[in-house]
Amino acid sequence: MHLQAAFSHAERAGVSRDELLAAAGLTEEQVASPESSVSLDASLLVWSEASLRTGDSCFGLHAGEMADPLRFGTLGYVIMSSATVRDALAAAIRYERVMYTGFTSRLIVDGDSATVTHGATMPDVPVERQPIEFALATILAVCRRTTGEAINARAVIFRHGPPKSTAEHERVFGVRPTFNGDVDALVLHARVLDRPVQGASAEVLRTLAPVVERLHERVLGDAPHTAAVRTAIVNTLHHEEATVATVAAALITSQRSLQRRLATEHTSFQQVLDTTRKELTLQYLDDPSLSLGEVAFLTGFRDGSAFHRAVRRWTSHTPGQLRGATR
Repeated sequence: MHLQAAFSHAERAGVSRDELLAAAGLTEEQVASPESSVSLDASLLVWSEASLRTGDSCFGLHAGEMADPLRFGTLGYVIMSSATVRDALAAAIRYERVMYTGFTSRLIVDGDSATVTHGATMPDVPVERQPIEFALATILAVCRRTTGEAINARAVIFRHGPPKSTAEHERVFGVRPTFNGDVDALVLHARVLDRPVQGASAEVLRTLAPVVERLHERVLGDAPHTAAVRTAIVNTLHHEEATVATVAAALITSQRSLQRRLATEHTSFQQVLDTTRKELTLQYLDDPSLSLGEVAFLTGFRDGSAFHRAVRRWTSHTPGQLRGATR
């Protein structure tokens, strides 16, 4: 997510993805994979070049300010369906590995303060301003978007030094940050955690949370390219057909490159799609609140007969028979 957010925000400012890729010495194929396959130096260079080429010294801060959880794919719907801010942040932190690798967050509640720390998973990572400011601004944006309230930070701490002006930081966070600290952290009033999420839906959460949990487990265990494709398929199925073309486009690569990378991991797009659909279908069939038509739609089948044929091929039973067996 970090790199894709940088590319998207830079494009809004008139700087193309190709320009940033060239500046960082990266190819589209590299960034289409999980970010663990991109060197840390190259990843940090994307952010610094984006700031330089857009002329925005607060590039990461502004990109995070504009973050919308619904752009996080299925995880975004889990966040926006959570009951409280506490639940939303817990989901975002638990499943952040689905969105990007290399960084980790923690939520620490101490008295009337709730602190979210964010840092690299490996020691001795250079202190870089843009991606860290993006991350902390994104966390605050999630709090604001889930509640619809103008929530401000209680305190913000950065390890990097102060910029020439902190006016934008004070505008975005609602408080003047502390710089040259020992940790990168956003501090909220603990009471914020109990704020209800607007549009919270127990039904949506019950349906999608197991999907993200299963995806989380698979991403941790899958080979890198397979994990990236599986994530893209899950995020695509809800709104359009998951084909080689649509998934390759989502991963910013060519269809041929996508198929070639999967082949190196001894699988194919059709195998990953079939396995992902099967797992999702069996999960959804266990939920009696979903009709068979809804299960078919959520798993990307727009034709009911095709859905029935696929389930029979996977299990030797019809969807109705499987649902009846679970009751």
